[in-house]
Amino acid sequence: MDMSDAAELAHDEGLAHYERMTGVRQGLLNLATAGVYHLFEQQVALFVRKELITPHEEHNADFMTRLLKPARVMSEFEERLLAEGIEYAALPSHPLLDELRLVANVVKHGSGSSAEQLRARQPLLFVHPLLRETDWAKRPSPWPLAAGTRPPRLVDRPLAGNDIYVTAEEFQQYAAGVIACWAELATALSE
Repeated sequence: MDMSDAAELAHDEGLAHYERMTGVRQGLLNLATAGVYHLFEQQVALFVRKELITPHEEHNADFMTRLLKPARVMSEFEERLLAEGIEYAALPSHPLLDELRLVANVVKHGSGSSAEQLRARQPLLFVHPLLRETDWAKRPSPWPLAAGTRPPRLVDRPLAGNDIYVTAEEFQQYAAGVIACWAELATALSE
């Protein structure tokens, strides 16, 4: 075997390995970000059960069964806080947590209404981080659609590290948003 052929083969193998591992890393970041939101939902469920419901409700099987659904827990959380004069949606951390909710839905389900909403808010999440600073990512679309839009790409493989690209910095911002939310609630509840 010619040594140049061996070098080329080694280069190709190394490149293929790098590409696979890059996808794995991105998929793990996407999955970890979805996990942060689900951890927040679990914290909310625990908070509702331990702090916001009455003993009578705790012993009501129908009520407790309804609380098994995350959407119901979140609405109960918001309603109970509002009864205490705290508007969850008015907390400074709420926009970031709502964005995190959309990211989690896109990572889990791919294309759909959450992907459309997230694309409208944070279109760069759908652009590979290496391309975000390019003129291509920032220019208006050449496609004959509404001004400034591109044809939506399907989000088919977010867990494989494709189609949505949460960076490590964005992951840290989302995690910090969850922590900030609980600190804001603690302050609001103590007033």
